[in-house]
Amino acid sequence: MAKRENVLQRINTELEDGWEAKLHHNGRIYYVNHKTQTTSWLPPRENWGSNTGLPYGWETGVDRHDKEYFINHVDRFSTRDDPRLDPDYIEPPRPREVELLRDPDKGFGFVAGSERPVVVRFVTEGGPSEDRLLPGDQILKINGEEVRRAPREKVIELVRSCKQSIVLTVCQPYTDNSTRKSALLTAAKKAKLKNNPSRVRFADAVMVNGASIVNTENSPSPVESYVPFMPNVLKVFLENGQTKSFKYDNKTTVKDVVLSLQEKLSIKCIHHFSLVVQNMKSNTGTAAKMTLLHDHETLAEIAARPGARHFRCLFRVMFVPKDAYDLLKDDPIAFEYFYLQCCNDVLHERFASEMKYDTALRLAALHIQQHAVSTNMAAKISIKAIVKECGLEKFVSKSLRESMKGKDLKRMLAQYLKMNQSLAAPGQKQLTALQAKLHYMKIISELKTLAQGSSWSPCWCVFWAF
Repeated sequence: MAKRENVLQRINTELEDGWEAKLHHNGRIYYVNHKTQTTSWLPPRENWGSNTGLPYGWETGVDRHDKEYFINHVDRFSTRDDPRLDPDYIEPPRPREVELLRDPDKGFGFVAGSERPVVVRFVTEGGPSEDRLLPGDQILKINGEEVRRAPREKVIELVRSCKQSIVLTVCQPYTDNSTRKSALLTAAKKAKLKNNPSRVRFADAVMVNGASIVNTENSPSPVESYVPFMPNVLKVFLENGQTKSFKYDNKTTVKDVVLSLQEKLSIKCIHHFSLVVQNMKSNTGTAAKMTLLHDHETLAEIAARPGARHFRCLFRVMFVPKDAYDLLKDDPIAFEYFYLQCCNDVLHERFASEMKYDTALRLAALHIQQHAVSTNMAAKISIKAIVKECGLEKFVSKSLRESMKGKDLKRMLAQYLKMNQSLAAPGQKQLTALQAKLHYMKIISELKTLAQGSSWSPCWCVFWAF
């Protein structure tokens, strides 16, 4: 009995907040999620540690004829097919113990961010961590001390207290089979599609805020627009929901893709932009983590990263001037793209940690104002007309809609719409669409995630260098 209690105690120290492991009367361990008040035979995904190398939620069984079969507890079915033989299957990564010696100039040579667990973001070239740590490594232990669920301040303190050397236990995040689409094709998928080629349409038209930019001279004919499967294809997602596909080889770099997008979108100030990858399997809800890609990196190297099959590649404004008006004067197209990106980030709640209700409502009212003026709605803008035409989903985040009664939400939005009139110049009846955008961007720039105190800052990222 004491042995079982020790096992439970060890498991509970590793579980995230709100979870607890308990012992069933039949001797089997089960898990309680106190947040949702539910129980499960499966631990949280982060704590999955199958010794058999099976994907999350799978286990083996033996029937009465001594034949092995496999049970999927997530989708609740059993099969004779070994899930490890799936061409898309990636074996769960195993923890690694890494000892690093501090360099006088480069320290331990890595940059970390996030928390619970803290994650390695970048590895300094030529530093002690090169070829030892990988971007995305989760820091589980420091000198044998468990830090998986420790607050970030504790982890920073432990690392910085190590003056000569440090022993880290790290592990790549676990990813299992998923139906989500990736921007990068794995070798297994390429082989599968080669035998059963799909017909993929690649469009030369790219939309930015409703304006189409088309290379009419090179536009394919209706027959040529459908091409057979192309290996080594990167799909880049734009902020308006459009995508652009690029065929690459071993020498194609991130900069090549960015410059191609610059030409297609007619962007002048390309130094504001970069490619980022978003891990669609990270359990962070709508605000999934993004990793900045460097210009010199090749697409082949990125595709070879652990878990690359779950990467989604985005084209974003990542280096932002303090004043959006400067961007408008220098490059109106870049300004429009950045405005659309900020609207998406508000709706997808990427500012959720610091976005207050009144700020979210002010932004929604300005977004509604801009939309109404741009689409030539009635002279007097009403929430009732907006709801009838396109609903509030386009302007108000899901959590805000769910946390407020519909009647109260509409009343508050109407009040903020009236407040917009006070922002107009004397003698002006209402804000123009451009004025609404500039006021919207001013509020966004005052959020701490953008107000980094320097002319250029990576957006929505907080890192620590060690």
